[in-house]
Amino acid sequence: MRIAFRADGSPTMGTGHVMRCVTLAAAARELGHDPMLVINATGVEWLEDYISETGLPVTRVNANELTVDQFAGFDPDRVLIDSYVYSDAAIESVAKTVRTAVIVDFNTRTAAAAMYIDPNLGGIAREPHTAEWLVGSDYAMIRPAILEQRADEGHRFDEQQPHVLVFVGGSDPLGLTTTVVRAVATEVPGATITAVGGESVRAELDADTIADHVTVVSPGQQLPRLMGDADVIVCAAGTSAWDVSAIGTPAVFLGIVDNQMVSVEQIRQHDLGPVIDARGMSAEELGSEVRAGVREILSDSQLRAERVNRMTNLFDGRGAERIVTALCGD
Repeated sequence: MRIAFRADGSPTMGTGHVMRCVTLAAAARELGHDPMLVINATGVEWLEDYISETGLPVTRVNANELTVDQFAGFDPDRVLIDSYVYSDAAIESVAKTVRTAVIVDFNTRTAAAAMYIDPNLGGIAREPHTAEWLVGSDYAMIRPAILEQRADEGHRFDEQQPHVLVFVGGSDPLGLTTTVVRAVATEVPGATITAVGGESVRAELDADTIADHVTVVSPGQQLPRLMGDADVIVCAAGTSAWDVSAIGTPAVFLGIVDNQMVSVEQIRQHDLGPVIDARGMSAEELGSEVRAGVREILSDSQLRAERVNRMTNLFDGRGAERIVTALCGD
């Protein structure tokens, strides 16, 4: 089947929607289908490089717009849409012409699409009840590069000189990375820290006395390996939280924007790791919470093991395959 995957990304919008569609498109190709990414020019260099290296076909369209004409040259049998921006009316205009699935993250869309997907821990079927719903962590879209980092024998941990990865989303819209890095360095002076960020993060940290212990890397394809190499991860509670859980690395999870708050509560309920609602926190408050979270992970090996076990049981990595198979059914 020909399947079109529609999403947008940018340095301010983030990269999660496009990354999910790339993962789904790659799974569709693996299952013998004909995928097409229908996306904007994201302006995110590492993301564009990643898309190019996948070899997936791409159609470029205007950001934040959804029209039937965007798919005309491909003539898809199925369309999957991943965006918070497109209106219900725009989605319905597409759904009238082709079987359409919509990915949502605990939101309240009511467009008359054939399928709704909430791939988050704790996702539930809501309105419209006439749609087919795929919900919960069984449908989390974990890319193969992430699953390759999953250790069959369980997570290895260096308690004396832990390697800590700080990754506050693909674009860190609130500029929290340097605060988190400084907090980790204060709590664990012997730690080696890798911070994912741009030139502004590198410039800020180069001026610190902790600079010798910190490596700053740009977001990109090396991220799965960095996650696999880490003893502890401090990450945003967006889609990257499910990647971390699939690998099974002890983590402190940060809720940084409103649409992550349900995920924050689910992480807390399932006790996957320390959780921080970072919205509106001062740098001092955030630093204190991060230090406490890292301290908790380092101090209790039994709790670490129990949490890692829960993480990997909840996220088995087959979500993209399940979504494509369901979408291409009758």
